[in-house]
Amino acid sequence: MPINQKGANGLIAEYQAAVSLNATLAEQGYRTSANQTQLETDLNEAIGRVGNELTEQQVERAKKQGIAAAEYLFEQLLGEPTRLGLPEFNLSKQEDDIFIETVGHETNSGDPSDIKIKITRESTVLRLPVSLKAYRGPESSLGSKSAKTSLSRMFLNKETVSDEEFINFFGETGQEFLSEIEKFKKCAKEFYESPQGEAFLDKYEERKQTRKVNNPMRRKEVGDYFKKKYGYKSEHKYVEQYLALFEIGLEKIEAQGKDAENFASALRFILGNPEMLVVDVKASDDGEILAIHNSLEHPIYLAFNRVLNPGVRLILSGKSNSSIIKVKLERDGIEFNNLSLAIWKDATIQYKLKVTGVK
Repeated sequence: MPINQKGANGLIAEYQAAVSLNATLAEQGYRTSANQTQLETDLNEAIGRVGNELTEQQVERAKKQGIAAAEYLFEQLLGEPTRLGLPEFNLSKQEDDIFIETVGHETNSGDPSDIKIKITRESTVLRLPVSLKAYRGPESSLGSKSAKTSLSRMFLNKETVSDEEFINFFGETGQEFLSEIEKFKKCAKEFYESPQGEAFLDKYEERKQTRKVNNPMRRKEVGDYFKKKYGYKSEHKYVEQYLALFEIGLEKIEAQGKDAENFASALRFILGNPEMLVVDVKASDDGEILAIHNSLEHPIYLAFNRVLNPGVRLILSGKSNSSIIKVKLERDGIEFNNLSLAIWKDATIQYKLKVTGVK
């Protein structure tokens, strides 16, 4: 039975959306400069790369969600572009050139967009970055980052810091946290070199025709091996340490009188820059499209953006033996409770947003 890879569904939907939107524009007589064959090749390669991590039904659901996103974007580009955050204009078949590219696979770029649309008319260029969310439950992912990176952004105002800088700021707790991560990495390496790991790789190769494992550190088998060896789950330990590090960071920046604007900006980055256009496509298991949410109009996203400004307070709380952290945002009497935070086996964090509402 395939192991579901986090992110695989969204990646397929992203490529499908680009394929479908470019094809529809061309079919309707609009000038497109993206190579349709290449977009289709990229989609097929993505399915080949991550599709075996999903069931056939899940792959089809992802493709339907991508098609639905493309239909929504096409309708708004032609009808009400201002709903997408663009200025009022009429798309022209004679004057405009439209270029679509997929960028969501570039996970280290710091750019939360998945698709970029560029419309060129003589010397005028309109750019539309889109973050696409394809999901089936009540929550959509706001992207994932390393726990160390998120803490460094919030409290050191840096994208990356050395281990020495991290420990100098967070002290002994920071050292323990980094040591725990290193312990898990060594245990994962040990697993893949063990008889259990070899058996896992044999089965993986049967399905994928390769022994190069996608997200090798996040495999259930690796987590089970770690727990059997140390008596606890790595993600449960990370939650305890992350909460402790967060409190240390808060105390330090409050004592130092750090700029509230920098903290709010860092938090926006960690939460996927929700001010940009997000198209949420929710579907049932069989691919029926249940809702399409536009973040520039949806009340949950609007409230989210209002609270994410200078003066915002982030309140985290967790409990023992859990990989989930409860999240609350507060600012000027506004309270936002639609977030949660999950920590994975390899100390990657993922914020999730509960989106409710109608299509």
